[in-house]
Amino acid sequence: MFRRRSWSAIGLPAYTRSELLSKVRCSVLPALDIHGYVPGATLVVEGAVTQAMYEHWLETVVLPQSEPYPGRRSIIIMDNCSTHHSDKITELYGQFGVQLLYLPPYSPHLNPIEQTFHLLKHWLRKHRDLAPRVDEFDEPEAYKAAWIEHLEKATAWALDDVSISNLFVRSRVPTI
Repeated sequence: MFRRRSWSAIGLPAYTRSELLSKVRCSVLPALDIHGYVPGATLVVEGAVTQAMYEHWLETVVLPQSEPYPGRRSIIIMDNCSTHHSDKITELYGQFGVQLLYLPPYSPHLNPIEQTFHLLKHWLRKHRDLAPRVDEFDEPEAYKAAWIEHLEKATAWALDDVSISNLFVRSRVPTI
């Protein structure tokens, strides 16, 4: 599909030939501890993360890497996103013996992972040249898969030079 109209200065013809692409939205859901993103715990999906996806990710990826309180990764801090609230989630935290802390509404400044999202988005904008390009792929599914792989790598690259423990201190959250 191609654009039929374009803007140009008065008196000049409008020439453009660019393919219209529908934007693919991906959700990146990493787990963060004081050492950085937890290896192997980043979930990247096309579209939004559903409550069922979130519960499955917690049960099979995040919580098995946690220890009972007061051990390592024993405090889970979450904002008040609706997918973070369910009876099953509360039950899972009890099974694994971890403590659950919900942040107050509208307080991303208290959430260290929100600060890492800012760094990740900055890194993605700065390194656009590393992103997969649509003209490199014949199939839309291959393009989507390449983007998902790129996002998984970017979550590691974006935090290379950042002291994660400082983000926790600045946010005033526990660092067990």
